[in-house]
Amino acid sequence: MCGYSTLKPKPFMAMKKMAGMLGCSREEMIGSFIWDYADEEDKGSFHIKLANRKRGIDEVYECILLRKTGSYIWLLVSAKALFDIDGKFAGSLGMFTDISERKKAEEVLRGCLNIHFSHLLKDLIRSNRLIIICIIAAYTNT
Repeated sequence: MCGYSTLKPKPFMAMKKMAGMLGCSREEMIGSFIWDYADEEDKGSFHIKLANRKRGIDEVYECILLRKTGSYIWLLVSAKALFDIDGKFAGSLGMFTDISERKKAEEVLRGCLNIHFSHLLKDLIRSNRLIIICIIAAYTNT
């Protein structure tokens, strides 16, 4: 999905797909900024991203936005600064990819790894091999 942000007169022009991902209509999104869909604590990071765009810094990053329903959506954002013919900042073009399913899979994997590591650690403690591993690790890190 794609969005285009300018500073005036309409700060955010959303494509239909993006509006659908956020659970609202395209018309509802026109005139809003991307940070209008973020938690209060995350809004500051979007202002920093906009400042980067004004300096000509393009970025790829992950963010989480709040849907109209109150649920969250994880997005991979590829943002590109746009400048007019005089070199003045004209806005930002963003490509947004829904990575919510990937984030869920990562969480499941993290949980599995934590369980596996926990069992491995218990086995090492039971067999008294943990002390030897710690000594070797300390020796190789010096």
